[in-house]
Amino acid sequence: MARSGQKKRSEIKTQANFSTPAAMPDMAGLALYRLVEHTAARLFEVAPGDLQSPTRREAPVAFARQIAMYMAHVVCGLSLTRIGELSGRDRTTAAHACHLVEDRRDDPALDRSLNFLEIVLRSWIADMPVGAPGRAVRA
Repeated sequence: MARSGQKKRSEIKTQANFSTPAAMPDMAGLALYRLVEHTAARLFEVAPGDLQSPTRREAPVAFARQIAMYMAHVVCGLSLTRIGELSGRDRTTAAHACHLVEDRRDDPALDRSLNFLEIVLRSWIADMPVGAPGRAVRA
């Protein structure tokens, strides 16, 4: 039972309210994160929309979501805070996902799948304009 003035977990919005221009996210960063999410979902054979669910879902969906967070951090260079914002979760959830996926890379089959996903994402990012999220500006 929630205390007076507190919201129950089911009442808390997981997606930000972008009603003001100042509150709007970097739309290119959001598009990049959704691309990573969609690609991870397809590779691990789960529905892409399930990764955006506010609940934990089944283990395969949760793991695909964790992989998307890991790839967004490792391949795209997004901060854990930014990944949390884009995924509707906390930065500590993104950090946990990165640690969990890194620990599971000892499995050769999973490591091959993640290497493949990295190659695909890096090739897409290489085709993005310089300065786009995930694509560093070279001086």
